[in-house]
Amino acid sequence: MKNFLILSLLLFSTFILADTLPDTLPNDVVIRYYKPLGHAGRGFSMELTTNNCKYQDKSIHRENEFSFKITPEELNTIYQSFKKNKLHKIENDDDFLHDYDGISLSVSWAGKSIDISQSGRRIKSSWQKEWNNIITPLEKVREREIANAEKEMQLTFDKSLIGSFIHIQIDSSNTLIRKYIDATALKENPIRIKSLPGSISMYCILYKGYDPKKKAEIYSDFDPERSSLWDQKHNEYLNSLKQESFTLTLDFTTKKSFQLIRKADKLQIQ
Repeated sequence: MKNFLILSLLLFSTFILADTLPDTLPNDVVIRYYKPLGHAGRGFSMELTTNNCKYQDKSIHRENEFSFKITPEELNTIYQSFKKNKLHKIENDDDFLHDYDGISLSVSWAGKSIDISQSGRRIKSSWQKEWNNIITPLEKVREREIANAEKEMQLTFDKSLIGSFIHIQIDSSNTLIRKYIDATALKENPIRIKSLPGSISMYCILYKGYDPKKKAEIYSDFDPERSSLWDQKHNEYLNSLKQESFTLTLDFTTKKSFQLIRKADKLQIQ
């Protein structure tokens, strides 16, 4: 019985050590900081290694990717924060949340790995401070490299859009344009948008039969202090109209300037 207990303790100790990061940064380390598409339909993946780094911004309709490098000193600082904050001991809550897809982290080296997934389960509140310490430097790298990789593209409204009310949403740049196109709107051309390189998905809604006189009627007694009431009335009017939706692709790898045009009841990019 005594020998059995000793053997069990040895096996348990080996298991614990196998899940512990080495003291120094392994040459073959791969750090993956990511958020799956999940219920929101958008996610990202950032992979850090000693030689090269990669970032992917993902949505249901597209994926933008770029490579970058960080200094060995910064990578080691990130790695040491994992050890200092006991990454291998961090635990998730027991409660499962069906619609929750939080940011996760995977560290692999020499055939071993530590995986902290927040797919359906949050980090325990007792470990939240350590988790924040771990992901803060990773988030700083992510924000910095996105800013470095973003380039400016131009979107021009063609005169064929005059008389149209359109809704435009560009996910990769968090751009939202919702307006009636008239001569004044054309003077705003071109609209400058920053986005990551690659194929960009642009979701558009064309509201058919929009009458600007109706908008003037809705806002005739507008009160700035209660603006949401008038906006709600206008949205109700928009929803009463026939709508046509389009998912357009902008190939930002080969072009930097695009034009949105209307042909009959169709919106197109050229």
